[in-house]
Amino acid sequence: MFAGFSSKEKLHFLTRSSHTMELILKARRGEKLTDEDKENVKDGLRDILRAFGSPAPVDGRIVSFVARKPGPVAKFVGLSQKVDQILDSLYDLIILYEPSFNESLRKGDLGDFEEIASRRDIPEKGFLVELLGRSWLQDFHGYNNPRPKTIEKVRNIDAFCETSKGDTRVLKLAEIKSSRVELGKLRELCVELKKSFKEYRQDKDVKNIAVERFDYVVFAPIAQKQDLKQKIRDALSELKPQESHLHDLDDIKTSCRENERVGLYYLKAIECLELSRIIG
Repeated sequence: MFAGFSSKEKLHFLTRSSHTMELILKARRGEKLTDEDKENVKDGLRDILRAFGSPAPVDGRIVSFVARKPGPVAKFVGLSQKVDQILDSLYDLIILYEPSFNESLRKGDLGDFEEIASRRDIPEKGFLVELLGRSWLQDFHGYNNPRPKTIEKVRNIDAFCETSKGDTRVLKLAEIKSSRVELGKLRELCVELKKSFKEYRQDKDVKNIAVERFDYVVFAPIAQKQDLKQKIRDALSELKPQESHLHDLDDIKTSCRENERVGLYYLKAIECLELSRIIG
């Protein structure tokens, strides 16, 4: 897949596809999609299948199955499993792409990033924010190769890291947003994350699961930050993280200015997203 794609084509494809993934997960949670959302799913699935070398027609009937909570018919005909495979493959592609983006970012080579940010034919560019946020967590807060991860096939978490310490699986988790904190969605995510921990318990070598830290990264200024920090801690009670942190745009910029060697390039990328009105 990606063979023959230029760096810009990869970023373009993943930015568009990530929005399709979000809409599919939204439908799987039982949330209603608008007619515009369904058209976006149709166009997105067509692009994804073409990129995977399977230019199958995507009509309204297929979208009606995909764009809703999976039922017995979709499971019986194997459509749910096919969508699972597509989602898993797309996340794998993101994981494969991000090291090259990080390398370009640290060299100050932001040409592809700036061009995709300015494209008017891509209305949803949240993937660019998540991409930059994961890099920032890695360079400034010790996340080791953070990756997005699907949780229970209905939600995703924006940054996920895991390591082993003896018989304990240690997790670092983060949500990355362009404009605001969404406490309701955070609580729902925590419930799904807790359910997902059962997969670790199937490993006889894992006795404990510890959430070392949870970071909530928002690329916008936040008022009443202290009050919101407490609300986030309350929302995370299901996971019981050892640490929780809220970072707004001012915090992110301050950290970048304090480490100019790396931070200069992040400030340039942030300015690009601000000028394109994606953040801020």
